[in-house]
Amino acid sequence: MARYLKAWLPGCGTCGRVFREVEVTIRVHGPKDETAADTAAIAALRAMANAEGWFLPADYDLHDETEVRCLDCALQRRATEPTVLYLVWSERRRALKVGVAGAVSTRLKSHRRRGWRVVELDGRQCRWLLPRTDALAVEHAVVERWRSAGVPVAEVCNVAAENGFTETACLDAASAEATVGWIEEMLPEALSLAGSSTSS
Repeated sequence: MARYLKAWLPGCGTCGRVFREVEVTIRVHGPKDETAADTAAIAALRAMANAEGWFLPADYDLHDETEVRCLDCALQRRATEPTVLYLVWSERRRALKVGVAGAVSTRLKSHRRRGWRVVELDGRQCRWLLPRTDALAVEHAVVERWRSAGVPVAEVCNVAAENGFTETACLDAASAEATVGWIEEMLPEALSLAGSSTSS
């Protein structure tokens, strides 16, 4: 005998704000369908949440309301979430690149597969962990400083329109040591990830 799974987005787990009234109904034919029904319900709720700017974690549980975030709380959380600021280089491209990635992102692994390597100075990798807004501000400041010093975008990256090419610098005109010095001047309190394997 068929039954129906009903699911809805609860209030924000931070401020208690209630999501607009909505309910998802999934028909369940038997015990074997329950996992698929949960998956379908979560997918439907996630689409609604995304449309409204709400946040649902990747491992969202229909029975756990604490990790749901309204638009405002999601933005605040995103602004302070731990983020890795990194400096990588590519010999083939003759390029330096500054970037940011979530603390559990696979972005650095993707860069590595494409031949980029994290810059190492004095035996430590040039990666720093800090709030997202700070990481983005420093990334922008580094790029601005390169351009102000007359350092162009790496030509190979520019021609190929490589993802993130605007955050690159021609290795023949930029110094990794000087760039790291700028970053550490701006972030004296930043947590260095030297020697850590996180995100690499």
